[in-house]
Amino acid sequence: MTITVGRLLAVVTAVLAVSGIFIFSWHRAHSQTGAPTFESQAASICRSGLAGIKSAPDFQTALARSRDMRLRLSALTPAPEQRAAFARWLTDLKATEDAGVRGDWSAVQEADLLAQEDTRQLGLADSCITTPN
Repeated sequence: MTITVGRLLAVVTAVLAVSGIFIFSWHRAHSQTGAPTFESQAASICRSGLAGIKSAPDFQTALARSRDMRLRLSALTPAPEQRAAFARWLTDLKATEDAGVRGDWSAVQEADLLAQEDTRQLGLADSCITTPN
């Protein structure tokens, strides 16, 4: 049996096509299940942080847990179009903590309202806003 140039070219083309489809499919499958998104990471940090804050036995513990949550959030990198809102959110969270340390509860409420608005702009309202018990 003789293999002609045409048949050899057809076999090589088929192998390359199948390989290309396999590599494309593999890459696509792994890129969709790759690193967690900013939103999913922030939501996870908020859920665990807010649970810890709500269950704190005293103000100092709640403040420490709030700081820890803010620091963990600050390590995240949002999409470029979300960076301004994210920076405002972190600033408002810090302002809330600082006002709480000073005992200025009206400033706490103001900063908290601003933080809630930033949270809504980031699309994290379901995970990162809590209502009092």
